Amino acid sequence: MFKNKRPRVNVRCPWCFKKDIDAELRYSSKEDLYYCLKCCYTAKKYDTATKELNNVRKERYKNYY
Repeated sequence: MFKNKRPRVNVRCPWCFKKDIDAELRYSSKEDLYYCLKCCYTAKKYDTATKELNNVRKERYKNYY
């Protein structure tokens, strides 16, 4: 049976999210990095990218969290 080898990434770029740009992070299997096409953001792990995005959300939407 066919298996999807690419990890599923639905994380927005934290730096672009601060600027109101909707850009998703891409994954490079050769370099094992998550990167953004619109800016120079890179992250080595999926967890670090999601933590940074959650921190940006908390800063931006303080009343909701």
